[in-house]
Amino acid sequence: MGGRSIARNGKTLGYRVYCSFFIIVPNDNNTSMTELEYTLKEKDLMAFNEHQLQDAEHVQRALRRNQAIVPGIIVVIALFYWFYYQDVLSAIYIAMIGVAWGLLVPVYIRWNLINQIKAKYTDKEKARIFGDYTLRIQPNHLVEVSNDEEVKTA
Repeated sequence: MGGRSIARNGKTLGYRVYCSFFIIVPNDNNTSMTELEYTLKEKDLMAFNEHQLQDAEHVQRALRRNQAIVPGIIVVIALFYWFYYQDVLSAIYIAMIGVAWGLLVPVYIRWNLINQIKAKYTDKEKARIFGDYTLRIQPNHLVEVSNDEEVKTA
C-alpha cells in the first residue's frame, strides 16, 4: 500500500490511497480531513457482492445444508452399514463421501456464486463503475466526484 498527501494552498486536505480499500489517515496537524481519494477495482466489486450474499438467507441455508445436514445423513448411513451389516470397508467409503461432500460442495457453491456475480455486470457497467473517486466534505453535504459526474449527498 502506498499513498501521498493531497494539499491545496499549503494545507493538507487528505491522503491519496493506492490500494483496493481506503484508509482514513489524519493530516499533519491532526485535524479532520476534507477530501479522500480512492480507486475502485474489480476485486472491490466482487468483495462487496460476496459480502452482500453472506447475509442472504437462501445462501446461508444452502451452505448450512451442504456443510452439515447432508454430510451428517451420509455419515449416519455409514454408521448403519458399519454396525448393522458389519461392512467396515463400505462404511469407510460412504463416510469419505460424506466428508468430501461437506468440504467440496460449499466450495462449488461459492465458485458458482462468484461466476454469477461476474456475469451480472456488463463491460459497459464495469467501465462506468471502476475508476478513481474523490469524496469531499463540504458544508451541509458530502460530494462524490467520479470520472463521469459529481454527486452531492445531503
